Amino acid sequence: MTTRTKIDVHAGTLSMEFGDTLVQFNIFQAMKHPIEDHSLFGIDLIDELVEECLQLDSSNEGISNFAKDIDSIGCLGSLPEEVDYDESDPKESNDNSSSLPPSMELKPLPSHLKYAYLDVEQQFPIIIASNLHREQEDKLLSVLRQHKKAIGWKLSDLSRIKPSICMYRILMQEEGKPIRQQQRRMTLTILDVVKKEVTKLLTIGIICLISNSQWVRPVQVVPKKSGMTVTKN
Repeated sequence: MTTRTKIDVHAGTLSMEFGDTLVQFNIFQAMKHPIEDHSLFGIDLIDELVEECLQLDSSNEGISNFAKDIDSIGCLGSLPEEVDYDESDPKESNDNSSSLPPSMELKPLPSHLKYAYLDVEQQFPIIIASNLHREQEDKLLSVLRQHKKAIGWKLSDLSRIKPSICMYRILMQEEGKPIRQQQRRMTLTILDVVKKEVTKLLTIGIICLISNSQWVRPVQVVPKKSGMTVTKN
């Protein structure tokens, strides 16, 4: 089945030939379209195609026995219903956090954007286009309300993130020791830009200080002409 299939990695295309028919998929274009839950991704037509091409009768005893053997193999096993995780289930905390209204300050928007709300109390704001018709806006808000848990207003709204993957702690090896590196210096212009960027990220809560790590010291020694000065990081 794969002898007439061509995959062009650079062009991002997948070409398949079936007789005189050429089917070509553009991977880059397909990735731009959103995934819909109600879409139909596959149809099981193997039995019908086998009967049509080989002119076999499905009531034949040999075919029936072969089908039973295939079913008994169970090559596609299902996942166990109960999985034991070390971490606590993030579903419960996410359900509680998504029901609490976020505390945020709404900033002025450009003329082509406006705020909309997913609840009657107007406590869960989102940003949508301002040129939508009433019917289009209602349909959009209806879909967003159905998938409300996918929208994060607070850091606690992020679900299914294990502490072993994302946590405010630097995990070290058992015998790992912190090593002092040579102090790096930047020009005053770059230093001012970096300081403003870090301050902005700290203010909006994207990054935070790590106070329990041996790799990050709370103070640093700055050499000056008059001597050494100790400043806080």
